[in-house]
Amino acid sequence: MAPRPSESQEVAQLRAQVQELQRQVATLSRTGGAAGTGTGGAGTGGSAPAADPDSTVVASVLMQGQVAAVSENRIQVRDAETGGIYTLFVGGKTRATHNGQRISVQSIPEGTQVRATFNQLADGDSYATRIQVYPRRR
Repeated sequence: MAPRPSESQEVAQLRAQVQELQRQVATLSRTGGAAGTGTGGAGTGGSAPAADPDSTVVASVLMQGQVAAVSENRIQVRDAETGGIYTLFVGGKTRATHNGQRISVQSIPEGTQVRATFNQLADGDSYATRIQVYPRRR
């Protein structure tokens, strides 16, 4: 049985995969899609609505860290593992909780320990879907 990679190795692998996916999306957006033509299907001619490659979710990420800053439409979280700062956009689809109760993201003070789930888009922006405040230690 092969040894399980450490969490930091897994994070590094995931980040490499995200970068590769971003590269592929950028290539597709420059070429207008796949290089070849497909076969099969009995559909009619015409065009499907074009997908916006910049708004394509390339990764859903779960991280733990400490709130570095909060504004009306963003939260910055310092990654507990790497120390890097992630700027996450927040909006109507962002759910923030503390002790199971829903709270506003703007009410979370700097320095608070959180678990953040966010979607990384092909354009590089990150949108928070969930911010969970850790209970204070006594």
